[in-house]
Amino acid sequence: MIIESEEWVDKIVVDMEECLEQNGSLLKNASFHFNESDCVKLTLTQEQLNIAINKAVSLGYIKETVWIKENCYLLTEEGRARARSCMLQKNVGETGYPIIINGDNANVQVGNNNVQNISNVFKFIIEQIDNSNATSDEKHSAKELLKKFIEHPLVNTILGTAGGALTSLL
Repeated sequence: MIIESEEWVDKIVVDMEECLEQNGSLLKNASFHFNESDCVKLTLTQEQLNIAINKAVSLGYIKETVWIKENCYLLTEEGRARARSCMLQKNVGETGYPIIINGDNANVQVGNNNVQNISNVFKFIIEQIDNSNATSDEKHSAKELLKKFIEHPLVNTILGTAGGALTSLL
């Protein structure tokens, strides 16, 4: 249920972000009310929607407020970042290697749908090097620099067992 509820949260914040983008609304001005029609649009039951709203509020993705005796919700900057990550993930599709950078100056996460996956990041970088218009020597040089970076003792300590596996990619 934890993974499902994460997907429900994603549906809510993506829907809110898409609405903001389509209408050009400013983040501070746009409030959202969720009702039965939203359940149909998001393919969620009312219970799932309520769970997702509560989770999104507790994670700081949306903020609850009362306006004219009715609960409404505002999308936070953190919620917008999560929504954009989800939207990028959807655009990459199943065959690509997604790189999602989510956060602000204080917190950055590189991962796949909010799950860290350093191996895919390096595979993606290597693929981009291979597919670039650079000369063979430039490609080789870039890969050597990447290998030196991974093999650096500090980086290798941080990466742990992933470091050895990553050098085999080069």
